Amino acid sequence: LLHLFVGDIREPLFYRELFDEEAQRGAAERSWPEKQFSSAYFKEEVSTIRVSQAQGIVGNGIGFPTHIDNAFYRTALVINTCVYDDFEKEIPGSGVKLRPGIFGENMVVSDPLLHPRVVCVGDIYRIGSAKFVVTGPRMPCPKVDAYVGVKGLTALGKRFGWTGYFLRVIEDGECSVGDSFVLQSRPFPNLSITTIQMSLWGEDEEKNESEEFLRALSEVECLMPRHYRDTALQRLSKL
Repeated sequence: LLHLFVGDIREPLFYRELFDEEAQRGAAERSWPEKQFSSAYFKEEVSTIRVSQAQGIVGNGIGFPTHIDNAFYRTALVINTCVYDDFEKEIPGSGVKLRPGIFGENMVVSDPLLHPRVVCVGDIYRIGSAKFVVTGPRMPCPKVDAYVGVKGLTALGKRFGWTGYFLRVIEDGECSVGDSFVLQSRPFPNLSITTIQMSLWGEDEEKNESEEFLRALSEVECLMPRHYRDTALQRLSKL
């Protein structure tokens, strides 16, 4: 672990203020609804966090309505700094704007073995004295482009899973900067974060809409329902 971030819910007006400011600079279109929401996107850096199955990260808020509904699966958002290079290759110049905390994440790592291409849903990691299971990719929304000030990050994150993946607490404990991610189990080695994201939300030629894949995905109980398990079930019903 290189960095840890915790943030509580901010008052409303976040989206409107953010998009008005960024749209003026040409960084993002005002595609977000006029309705205003609270958000916990902005976070403060800390050295240690306490986590529990009942509370998630102590002191960390979730503001957006659909995020609250899926809070059980969204204890901690992990970003690997390796993706900075991936974004830079696709959007030259974007790398200079990327820094720890800019994606609204809780945990920042820098390890090829923790890249979204490698990490799989269902992976179990010991971090400090706590234990977590990977619950799936983060589905990015337009506020990523708006806050960073670079068009295209949201689209690439949606396609490749570069804007992070979520963990759920399965054993209470503490995590501190300097702790390692110790892999303890990988029950679904063919379902990496990038594979899931590209298969469901990639370009048409990248998608995997086979019955075998969709059924396998729909049966992974630890996978986040919204955008993933539910989507697999919906697409299965249309075959």
